[in-house]
Amino acid sequence: MSARGAPHHGERAGERARLFVAATPPPEVADALADLDRSDERVRWAPPATWHVTLRFLGDAPIAACAGALATIDAPAATAHLGPRVELMFGGVVALAVAGLDDLAAAVLDTTGALVADDGRPFRGHLTLGRVRGRRGARPSLVGTPLSMVFPVDEVVLFRSDRRGGGPVVHTPVASVPLTRR
Repeated sequence: MSARGAPHHGERAGERARLFVAATPPPEVADALADLDRSDERVRWAPPATWHVTLRFLGDAPIAACAGALATIDAPAATAHLGPRVELMFGGVVALAVAGLDDLAAAVLDTTGALVADDGRPFRGHLTLGRVRGRRGARPSLVGTPLSMVFPVDEVVLFRSDRRGGGPVVHTPVASVPLTRR
């Protein structure tokens, strides 16, 4: 991963991939989340290394152009507020709501809008912990567990999302852009 949005060394000019821009929790927050009871087998739990808050999904897009556009972002650092409890969102996503990143998500949209059209969906900050397997309507045991945390967001990261060999999705950081405290 390279700073200020420059593409990673192995990328070919014009290469496209499934991309998204996200904020990642710092290690101490990820450690606290990893301590949650994730034993409910009705849920396909996301590996802690993949936890993030998507600021904008870009879809199939040119890697270098998106990294270059993101490098021009003019947004201050932000503070993410997780919680206040684990929720079941979007009909089957076990997640924590995340507040405080709306302005940052809007800045990412403004910065990348010339490359990828806005899908019109409003930003709804959340950190996905897992997804209910098969049966919609199941209420995993973790839902309702109180948890509130705050963490600084000092950078945004452009991720590539790949499914390898039919296995789990792999998120690879492509570029990161530091944000400034104002």
